[in-house]
This record gives sequence, C-alpha cells and structure tokens, in this order.
Amino acid sequence: MDNFSLLFSSGESMEYDEILRYMKTMNLVKRMLMDVIKMIEVEENELITEIIKSAEKPAMPEAPIIVAKYPKPVREMVLSVMEPGKMYTPTDIKRLIREKHGVDMSTSTVHTALHRLVNRKKVRRVGRGVYQLA
Repeated sequence: MDNFSLLFSSGESMEYDEILRYMKTMNLVKRMLMDVIKMIEVEENELITEIIKSAEKPAMPEAPIIVAKYPKPVREMVLSVMEPGKMYTPTDIKRLIREKHGVDMSTSTVHTALHRLVNRKKVRRVGRGVYQLA
C-alpha cells in the first residue's frame, strides 16, 4: 500500500481521487505562478536596462545644427554689390544681389543689413531709404 492509501484508509473525509485532483490543481497553479514570476523578471530586466540607458544619455539635448540660409553673410553681399559714390535703395541692392549672387532675399533682410552697416560706419544714410558706401 502506498502512503496515500495508508493515510486515508482510516476514514478521512477526502477520498484518494479528490486529493489527487487537488494536488494536480495545486501543481498547475504553482507552474502558472512560476511563469508569471519569470515574465515579471524579464520585464524588470528590460526596465532596468532602459533606466541605465537613459542615465547614460546627456540631460540636455544636443544643440541643433544651424544651416545658413545664405551662402555668405548678408552684410558681405550688400557691400559686394555697392560701388563708391553711387546711391542705392534696399530694393536696388536686393535686385543686384539676386543678379550677382543668385540669392533671393526679402527687402527687410537687406534693410536690416544696411542698418547694421550704418552702425559699423561702412555705409551711410544719405536720405530716407537711400544709402551709399562711406
């Protein structure tokens, strides 16, 4: 006689078949719990890896690379099209830059460059909206 038969032959309340079903069910639950634990461990490892990777990255994002809109500084282009003694409007300079350098820019950009050149005493203002080399 096996151990179970000896144990329950004395009139216990559970029968031998019921105990076997109970044990099989408990083993199934145990295997399912072990599978869940394995999944949790895998997830935990992935989270730890992500945390380590994010800690290695710099806190500040890298500075974006600024691409120049024009091939040369606008002030240089303005000076390159102006001749000594001649008077120019921003519209004239815009047209000359487009012809000489193949760059189309707004009149306000030319106007801003002219103001900066006036401040640097490279160009002087001879009238309202009229400029010439200094």
